Amino acid sequence: MKIRWPQTLAAWLRRIFQRRKLTPAMRLGMKGEDLAAARMRKDGMKILARNWRDGRDEIDIVALDDGELVFAEVKTRTIGGARLHPDGYSAVNRRKRTALARVCRAYMRALETPPRLYRFDIVEVEVNADGEAQIYHQRYVPLFEAANGGRRGRAYIR
Repeated sequence: MKIRWPQTLAAWLRRIFQRRKLTPAMRLGMKGEDLAAARMRKDGMKILARNWRDGRDEIDIVALDDGELVFAEVKTRTIGGARLHPDGYSAVNRRKRTALARVCRAYMRALETPPRLYRFDIVEVEVNADGEAQIYHQRYVPLFEAANGGRRGRAYIR
């Protein structure tokens, strides 16, 4: 089988250096992720990764909080607009939860020694017309099957 790495490398470099036009929604999402990461740092968490990808799946923020691995999905919205979902939790539908669980497990497989405790959080960022933001951090959102006797949102690696 012939390896075509020069073509693959060239395609990969084109993707990296190709300028993408950012839409207003993309800019708002990036601002929300920056604000969420800053809040998590302020709350004493260490940010390990941002926008970590495995194939087509992505997790917005991976952090460490007192030895507990935190996977955070950030939902950013403007205040005053029409809302399809009343809160960040309901904005993460079943398909998205499945993809998030898949990417979280891939992240843990990539670690040499994964921590014993991990959790999933949702960080909601609401931005008003003046650019001021309100941040709501929902911790221990149920995403994983609990292997520790059913404690909500917390799971142990066996």
